[in-house]
Amino acid sequence: MKRHLLRILYSLLFLFCSIPSLFANNNPAREAFSVVHPKPDDVVHASDSTFVFGNFSLPTDSITVNGILANIFPNGTFLAMIPVAPGSLYINTQFNSKSSSFKDQRKVFVPPHLFEIPAENLLIDNEFLYPDRPIAINNGETIAIIAKGTPNAHMYFSLGEERIYRMQQVNKKRRFRWGNSSFGLNRSWALPPVDGVYVGTFTPEPEDAGKKFQVMLTLISNSEQAISLHNANEIYVRAQNKPVIKEVTKKVSLVDYQNRRYFLTYLQPGTSIQTDGGYGEFSRIRLSDSVVDWLSREEIEISPRSLGMEELPGSQFFIGYSENDSDKVSLDIFSKQPVPVQIAQSSNLNYCDLTFLQATKTPDFIRDEHGNPFLHRIAGKMIADDMYRVRFSFANKMVWGYQFEWDERKYSISFNKSPVRKFESESPLHGLIICVDPGHGPDDGAFGLTGITEKMMTVYYARKLQSLLEQKGAHVILTRTEDTGLELSRRTLFAEANNADLFVSLHFNALPNGVNPMKIRGTSTYYFHPHSKPLAKAVHHRMLQQTQLPDKGLHAQNLSVCRVTSMPSILVEPAFIMQPFEEMRILDSDFRDAVCQGICDGIIDFVKEYNE
Repeated sequence: MKRHLLRILYSLLFLFCSIPSLFANNNPAREAFSVVHPKPDDVVHASDSTFVFGNFSLPTDSITVNGILANIFPNGTFLAMIPVAPGSLYINTQFNSKSSSFKDQRKVFVPPHLFEIPAENLLIDNEFLYPDRPIAINNGETIAIIAKGTPNAHMYFSLGEERIYRMQQVNKKRRFRWGNSSFGLNRSWALPPVDGVYVGTFTPEPEDAGKKFQVMLTLISNSEQAISLHNANEIYVRAQNKPVIKEVTKKVSLVDYQNRRYFLTYLQPGTSIQTDGGYGEFSRIRLSDSVVDWLSREEIEISPRSLGMEELPGSQFFIGYSENDSDKVSLDIFSKQPVPVQIAQSSNLNYCDLTFLQATKTPDFIRDEHGNPFLHRIAGKMIADDMYRVRFSFANKMVWGYQFEWDERKYSISFNKSPVRKFESESPLHGLIICVDPGHGPDDGAFGLTGITEKMMTVYYARKLQSLLEQKGAHVILTRTEDTGLELSRRTLFAEANNADLFVSLHFNALPNGVNPMKIRGTSTYYFHPHSKPLAKAVHHRMLQQTQLPDKGLHAQNLSVCRVTSMPSILVEPAFIMQPFEEMRILDSDFRDAVCQGICDGIIDFVKEYNE
């Protein structure tokens, strides 16, 4: 009898303990209210405020986030901007209605290095130090030593007891530029726009050759309190300033920006380069007397051939005759070994320059290609002691792209012609192969207040765009039709493998933490090469006509999917998925149709202009 009573008591106790969890699991409020951003335990990079947003499906009178009243939108979404401070931050979202209320609490972490350290706290920020990785430099070179600490104090760095250097606090309203710093490459440094950033410089002496140094930072307040911090990233002074000759192990294209335009530097396997310094996992490489760049250590090696070299080998170049067919104009340039080659198109597309580095004296020449209706002239000349430039001038405009390869002591370059031989208004895209890339997948990309993801919506738009383009005569291939797709680096390779003539990547814009989504709206389009700009311009213009959204600009930007050289390639962001009113439009099928019609019309305009 006692055992029976005990069993009943245990059963009742279990049922009593289970009631809260049963109610919690079936609480309709829990399912009706959702905080989409930020996720629990997110790292939120923001300086003074960030956005919190989500959605709800039950009638709601008000929503507050950390006591701040949120904006509520007609589609059942909400957004609030809340202040943040470094460290752990608890976000309490309260949903209130006449019949019930529901509270969501989550914790996120805000990194401290974007913040100004309070003047009353004597502190050196160990999250913001430079060098931020091991460095190898030569005697006589200058590098910057940077740290962030309590503002308006006195900071020093030392390399042992006898070597102490004063650091200066940087004006937060100015971009810091250190032209003499070997690792600054004469560019502006992206320093936090806060008080308390201190900068000094270190130049090794001849007796420092072969030594390693670690920086000790010391901060002294006006009341003469002191605090020190050790930077564990070593500075290695090379024993000899003489560069080491190595070889490139794989095909590499380096992106550089100069004279307000991007250009590519091609390195083939077996190309000789000089290394004379390092920055973490990267080696500083000298491609010629005046050209310096950076390359991963994994992509270069000391080979048997380079062991005996005292200097870069150099090469002369011999220009073959152009061959013209219906698809392209091609030409061979002979060299006894691969060398670094820079390719830059003119902004007006009237010419394309190939600059061969490590060149030995090569005769100048000019050859008019009057028999070639596409190529007008080829001219080659030495533009420096070790640089030979070949300029291809076009009869009209070189628009469609180029292909550049190295094979058995020769470079081959082909300039592609338009695949549309005759523009027909009834079927303007006939014969054109267009690769449409729904952005993201398997990653979600950006997300909206309702919980929709960029990955989900780009497929929805891509299918509509495919239908419109095929109605105009194009053959369309998609990089994905489901949740998963190709890796980012393989999408343009997929387009080239399928002989695509155009590449269009579909995305929706997002905002970083700390930017108010209520103030940022609009449509933007991106390209990289000059031969892609006419397509980007035409599509951008038509999208703006169709969407009537603010113009967020046409931008040249170093994006992976835009770097393909053989065809015009663009990335479009018709609207901001994180902007409440624009997310509503993204979900609207009429807006989808308008965006896709704009892209389709822009492609037609581009093809028509090229064939006029």
